Amino acid sequence: MSDPLSYSAQLPAEQQAIRAKCFHPSGTFVEFPMEDVEQSIPARFEKIVRMYPERTAIKTTDDSLTYDQLNCAANPLARAIVAAEHVGNEPVAILVEHGAPLIVAIIGILKAGKMFVVIDPAFPELRIKQLLEDSQARSLVTNARSYGLARSFLRKGVDLINIDELSGGPTTEEFKHDVSPESLAALIYTSGSMGRPKGVLQNHRNILHTVLRDTSVVHISPDDRLALLRSSSTSGAIVDLLDGLLNGAAVYPYDILKEGFDRLIDWLYREEITIFNSVSSTFRHFLHTLVCEGFPRLRLLYIGGETISPRDVALYQKNFSAECILVVRMGCGEAGKVCQYMIDTNTTIRGLHVPVGFSHEDLQLFLLDDAGQEVRSGAVGEIAVKSRYLSPGYWHMPDLTNSKFLPDANGGDCRTYLTGDLGLRSPDGCLFHMGRKGR
Repeated sequence: MSDPLSYSAQLPAEQQAIRAKCFHPSGTFVEFPMEDVEQSIPARFEKIVRMYPERTAIKTTDDSLTYDQLNCAANPLARAIVAAEHVGNEPVAILVEHGAPLIVAIIGILKAGKMFVVIDPAFPELRIKQLLEDSQARSLVTNARSYGLARSFLRKGVDLINIDELSGGPTTEEFKHDVSPESLAALIYTSGSMGRPKGVLQNHRNILHTVLRDTSVVHISPDDRLALLRSSSTSGAIVDLLDGLLNGAAVYPYDILKEGFDRLIDWLYREEITIFNSVSSTFRHFLHTLVCEGFPRLRLLYIGGETISPRDVALYQKNFSAECILVVRMGCGEAGKVCQYMIDTNTTIRGLHVPVGFSHEDLQLFLLDDAGQEVRSGAVGEIAVKSRYLSPGYWHMPDLTNSKFLPDANGGDCRTYLTGDLGLRSPDGCLFHMGRKGR
């Protein structure tokens, strides 16, 4: 296998120039140190709370919480979960609608040293039942609004915790619980579009490392306001959320199913959103509903999930200012964000495909044939990711874990994940996504 593509050293001049325009104009960026990866998510969050207690952490149409208020709201839940005396790092399920209570639940569960599994109340009843059964969660966190639904799925031996009825309410008394970076933090299920939904495990270290990478590349700062549009049952949404909360920024959840696309444009203006994260299909629908030009505060459009077309790029270039950068990225729950391509209003897309870009400096990307050998230059192969920061594997699926996550042949701590995605690399190292393997 060849040497990794260094994101900083081998990035073409055009990409380096666009990256330099991604930094927040306020100049308030604070570096995310590598040592913070070797701790827990609550430890990093509590550090941010001490730095920015009065800054807005979460804002929705119904709620607004400062960092101190969010922390104080999460502490009683952490105590309630620990009081249940379930031993180990087992999942705690969350059945709460998109918004501030869901985020309180996530932080509280992580503080308690458990891993969370988010189950969207909008899911079909069969999927909710399947995820609760497969996760084997022994505690189910809900709130008053979703209590009836949660109760209808309650099984024997499972504790139901209503965060709206916790005794004592929010408290400034900090909850301390030692959590190692290797501890499991999240169980995130795939959609099941390729068959049975798979539970992808995440530990604190690999989530924190993904946040560090995002922070460093585009300088996420305390003055940023991040739109949270995706269901928090997805790995991308969890990272979007923590990109904000672990950097002192404000996170703005917006429920597209409830509020609709028609209100999204006005909401982006009104709330002065600076970073827009969405999947490609949402972004495309958003572009086609625009009837005005420019968003003065928006500096980053982060797009992933599916490939975008040159026509999508043209619509972005028509409707956004030169200060707003489009970042196309590729990633997955198993490997995090592995590469990205930066586009500005002067970028020319040649051909029929928009690149997914260049790999980050702390991982290696390979294109492999069916025999596991690297393909020749210009040929299509399966995208494989080698990194120290991959998912631990799949929940209760050891055979699949062993077939998709390969150990380092040299005995190192890096593993290789076989994505099942096909790619083609141009001579300068830029990656193009070419669909799924076997289709």
